[in-house]
Order: sequence, then structure tokens, then C-alpha cells
Amino acid sequence: MIALPGAPRGEHTSGCLFKEREMQGKQENGNVVCFCLAYLLSAFGYEFMVFVMTVHIYDLTGSALNVGLFTALTFLPRLFSPYYGSLSDRYPRGRIFSVAAMGIALGVFLVAGISGIAWTYIIWFFISILLMTIMNVRPAIMTEILPQDNYLHGNAIMLVSLNAARLAAPMIGGVVALKWNVALLLHLTAVVYVAAALLGLATRLAPVPQNASRSVDTVFAHMREGGRYLLANRDLRYLGTVAFLWRLCLGCQLPLFVVYVKQFLGRGSDGYGLFMTMAGVGSVLGSVLGPRLAAKFDRRKLIQWGLVAHYVSFACLGVTRSFPVSIALVTISFAFFYTTIVSTHSLRDQATPIEYRGRVYGFIVGILTPAALVSFLVGSYLAGVIGVEKVLIGAGGLALVTLAVLEMKQASPVPAPSVTTD
Repeated sequence: MIALPGAPRGEHTSGCLFKEREMQGKQENGNVVCFCLAYLLSAFGYEFMVFVMTVHIYDLTGSALNVGLFTALTFLPRLFSPYYGSLSDRYPRGRIFSVAAMGIALGVFLVAGISGIAWTYIIWFFISILLMTIMNVRPAIMTEILPQDNYLHGNAIMLVSLNAARLAAPMIGGVVALKWNVALLLHLTAVVYVAAALLGLATRLAPVPQNASRSVDTVFAHMREGGRYLLANRDLRYLGTVAFLWRLCLGCQLPLFVVYVKQFLGRGSDGYGLFMTMAGVGSVLGSVLGPRLAAKFDRRKLIQWGLVAHYVSFACLGVTRSFPVSIALVTISFAFFYTTIVSTHSLRDQATPIEYRGRVYGFIVGILTPAALVSFLVGSYLAGVIGVEKVLIGAGGLALVTLAVLEMKQASPVPAPSVTTD
């Protein structure tokens, strides 16, 4: 091989390596940018679509029960979360993301062209399955395109994207709804998901290992192991019970808020958008304050008193007819709630060995979903019978009672059983 004139061979080789690494670095940065945009668009599309569909279902039927059924259909696919996770281990993740996003765009386009409530529910159920598929595959893609020492930044990007979507979607939806009809809003959502699908295809990922498949028996075995470990650990039993009771008592809030704002407070879609935006502001505020408070105070006490404040402020929503007061209450309620989430998640992580976290967390999601479905349907039904304001007061009061009973039971010293994993 002949070296270039005027340059030693070693310098030429090192120059080529430098250019190759520079091109590789640009490709990796391009991957991160493409997928971060895809992530942001899919997160915004979800929040925007759920906002629009919630208003649409209520305007179409005028029934709180129908809104509750719609929300239940949104959560029902969470029961199959272990299977979505196995898909991302068996097939190219970028392709899964893009196919699901295109499927959502097609489904939303179909919903925009129909007016029958039955077909709307059927199509929305399949859309919800695709939404959960995307929610499960996104974190796996994010960890794949980032180096292992940069996972903290990846999680920060995901949280910023989700919080930005939760803040922006209700406000934009409420304002745009004043000028556009539901069909145009859903068409806009479809365009957002098509753009996310194209960006997902543009993200270059490594081939999936051939030995990464997971059988159905393995999925069920992991769920059983997660359940046994959770029941055998006193701290996890406490945290799991807290989460279950919250879902059972206050899970109804999502379908009830649109009825509360539009019927009880007499506001329009823009008012509902502002209400949900301020709930997002409270969520962000609680997420920011949570780590600082957890570093200064006992986390169990933060959970107890944070939930008390959350339940009381939630119940107070049913007392006031003042829109500004309700805005302040929902902001305070969600701020206290997300402050407690920081502490509950940190205690949960400490109580669960790293090799059991996937199984334990999956089992928790599995037991919370039925509680949420019951809360959606029962709360929505009662709102149509006795009034949404009475349901809010009753749900907050019942949550307080269950928390008091749980804390009294937790205070009695009971030796935890030994942990078995076989």
C-alpha cells in the first residue's frame, strides 16, 4: 500500500479513524434527535387525542357513564402489558413503534368519520392496544440509542417530553376546539402520529438478537414470582395496598373531570382544557418538590400527609362552584399527589431487588388495572344518578377512611413472612 505524499501512513490511518468516529457520532446524535422528536409527538398525540375524545364522547352522549366506559376501554389493554414487552424483545423495536403509530393514525381517521357510539368504542379499543404497545416499546428504544452511562439523561428527556405534552395538549385542545370541529381535531392527531411513525423509521437500531423471544409460560411464571415476592414483603404489601386503594377510590377522576367542569361548573371545552392544564402544572410542581422533600423528611410521613392533603383537596372540588377555586384545588391536589409518588417509587425500588423489579412492577400494574376499571364504571354511573359533586366528595372521604384503616393496621407489629422464590 502506498502512503499519501507528504503524510506518514500512521497519520493517514488515524485521520480515517477520526472521520469514521465522527460520522458514527453524527449518526448516533441523529438517532437521538429523530427518536426524541418521535417520542415527543407520540406523547403529545396521546394526551391531545384523549382530551379530544373525552370531550367528544361527553358531547355525543351527555352521559358520565359513557365517558367512564370510554376511559375503561383506554385502560383495559394495560392488563396485557407483559405481552407488549415480549413483542419488543422478539421484533425490531423501531418497526413496532412505526407500525403502531400508523395504526393509531388510521384508527383515529376512522373515528373522525363515524358518529355511532358503538363503533367508536370498538375502534378506540384497538387504538388503545396500539397506544399501550407504543408506551411499552418507547423506553426500550430510548435505552438502546443512548450509551449506558447516559441513561439519566434519557429518563430526563422522557419525563420532560411527557410533562410538556400533558401541559400543552389540554390547553391547545381547549383553544382549538373553539374554532375546529372534532373531525378536524382528530385529523390533526392522525397527522401527528404519521409524523411520529416516519421519525421512528428514520431511527437506526441494532438487529434484535434471535434468542430474545419470550414464551407465554415464561410471562406467566414471572407474574407469579412477582406476586409471591410482593405478598411476602411487608413494605411492598403496604405500598401496593396504598396504590390499589387510591385507584379504587380516586381512579374515577379522569372520566368525572369533564362532567364536573362542563356540567357542574358550566364551562366549555376551553375551561376543561385550562382545568386539566393546571392539573398538569400541579403534577410538575409535585415532581420537582418531591425529591427535595424526601431528602429532608421521613418518606413514610410524606406519603401519609401528602395523601391526606390530596384526598381532602379532591373532596373539596365537590363543594365549590367557583371555577378559580376549583383551578386552585386541582393544582394543589395533584401537587401533593405527585410529591407522594416520588416517595412511594423510591421506597418501592429500595424494597425490591433489581432482579425482581420487572416481575414485581408488572404484577402491580396487573392488580391496579381492575381497580381502575371498577372505579371508572362505578364512579361514572353514580355521577349520573346522584350528581358528580357528590361522587367527588364521597370518593375523597372514602379514600381518607381507607387510608386511616390501613395506617392503623400497618402500625401493629406483624412479623413479615420469609421470602420464597420457588
